[in-house]
Amino acid sequence: MVELRAGCERDRICPEGDLWAAQCDDARRPARFAERLHESLYQIDRRELAEVSVTLANGVQLPQTSDHFLYARCACILAGEEVYDEVLNSGVGFDRFVAPFVPLALLLVLPASCSYYIANYNNRLPTPLDGTWDVTAGAFQPEGLPGPVERVYFEHNRAYQVVLRSEHTWRRHHFEVDPAASTITIWRTWLSKGEQLLSGRYVLTGDRLAITATDTTSGRPLLWELRKRATSEIGSSEN
Repeated sequence: MVELRAGCERDRICPEGDLWAAQCDDARRPARFAERLHESLYQIDRRELAEVSVTLANGVQLPQTSDHFLYARCACILAGEEVYDEVLNSGVGFDRFVAPFVPLALLLVLPASCSYYIANYNNRLPTPLDGTWDVTAGAFQPEGLPGPVERVYFEHNRAYQVVLRSEHTWRRHHFEVDPAASTITIWRTWLSKGEQLLSGRYVLTGDRLAITATDTTSGRPLLWELRKRATSEIGSSEN
């Protein structure tokens, strides 16, 4: 899409597209999903549409940075080349398209856009613990698991996400580490955090991870030892 709208052939260098890609790849720069989407759509759209004022059917002005506005633009693009050119040929045409169909555009594009963003951008916050680990010692059993955690997936396709597995039950939680201080904290709910489940320090030595922490739900100390699974092990078996 970026290649098409920047007027570049697939095998040619596109400076604007490269700039956008570089900005999106900058995982350390905090930005809302709407801001990143606005950046990419600004590169894709005709530049003169950057200041288009859209008025909804109820007379409310829709700001360019509104999520509704951004998803409506996504809907225009996903509708195909012919519709895109017709709708985005002028600010008036865009206004006519967006005003009545913003709720529909939001319903159609929001789930796909958010899923794509989370899977492809929001997970680009690497930590030293990323990977799949087998528990070799220590019993940590948060509420909702049938037994102690047997396998741990740090950042399994999602930033700040840790998945804890016991038998055939998986539970997704939020985790954060401070590599400089070698500290780790796990909360109950991914992204929104909620109740704290574990807090402590870790020592990483090759494929071995030792976590000395407090199980904050019970108040008991925990020594948790894990071994990182090799790529060949992950591919051959998840049992």
